[in-house]
Amino acid sequence: LGEVTISLDVLVEVDRTINIDGKEFDVKGNRWTRIHVTKEFNEENTTKRLRVRIPFSRKHTRDTKIGTKLIESISTNINTLYYRNLKVERGNVVSEWTLTPEELEQYVNRLSTEFKQLADSISLVARRNELTGRFEVTPESIVAAINSTDGVGRVKTVGVTINENGLIVENGAVIIRDAFNTAIITSNGLKVMYSFSSGGQYEGWQMVGICGLGFPYTASYEASIPVQIPEKLIIEKATLYAHCAPAYLTGYSIVDPDVPDGLYYPRNLALYVRDFDGAVFDYPMESSYGVWYGSGGTEITNQVWGGRWSPTGAGVKTRIGNVINYLTPGQRTVFVVQSVDSPTYSNRMRFGIMKFDLVIEGFLRG
Repeated sequence: LGEVTISLDVLVEVDRTINIDGKEFDVKGNRWTRIHVTKEFNEENTTKRLRVRIPFSRKHTRDTKIGTKLIESISTNINTLYYRNLKVERGNVVSEWTLTPEELEQYVNRLSTEFKQLADSISLVARRNELTGRFEVTPESIVAAINSTDGVGRVKTVGVTINENGLIVENGAVIIRDAFNTAIITSNGLKVMYSFSSGGQYEGWQMVGICGLGFPYTASYEASIPVQIPEKLIIEKATLYAHCAPAYLTGYSIVDPDVPDGLYYPRNLALYVRDFDGAVFDYPMESSYGVWYGSGGTEITNQVWGGRWSPTGAGVKTRIGNVINYLTPGQRTVFVVQSVDSPTYSNRMRFGIMKFDLVIEGFLRG
């Protein structure tokens, strides 16, 4: 016979080295691995075996044949070794286990399958499986089987391509959900959330309302938050949080009895949308100064807040509103809060501080 290769699949429960006739293989645990050994078989050690008489007991003997074994020894340092699919083939090149020609012919006879070559595809028609009695393999039967499983699986016609560039799905036909069943990737893009916070000269806060204490004049102060929305963002939700904290006045009653110690909030606050590009640093002589986006603009108080706001009580008060209708992807927007009251001597203490948070949820396109 000459050179012959013997191969088989082996499996161990943990990583081990397996020795087959002096040849070692490193095998990973719980994984079928094919190992092999090549040796010489000749006429003397195969067809012409020796027959030897050996004792079977004190009174009986039996014949045994001595020849070359396919595998002399296979071992590893673990209690259990599983093996399957032994294969013997001429030469020194090992190949995967397959059915013998006789077994393959018998298997093919069980199924009758017809292929039709069309202009742009291959049509597959399956015949009855003689073992199970079922028709199999037709595309219609595959769809029907999936649709009738547990009510979850569904097959739809989509443009899906797998190539060297990865998985390509046309028209955004993939939906990926997180552990909370929220769709984070859809045909609209990737689910994202943006959060904008305003700044200001008072530890991140801005003065708002009417103030005339300690100054030779009384002026109206406004608070603002400028934002720019990414161009490729599909906005699904936009929530503006306006936080207002009171001014804590002490000691003014000594010179101004009309201003007792205590907390004071601004009154009649209104919300506007104004022009970002019209911003200036307004710095008049002997008057208030600060960033100014011009007067007027579009008042959206009723649409967002349901009416003008006069905070009361103590501590930070927050007004929440939906501003999705006033944001445009790729453009800059400024939200401004200002008291609609005119600055007078009587309301010179109606001021406080304000800051904003704008939270936007949506899908970012590629």
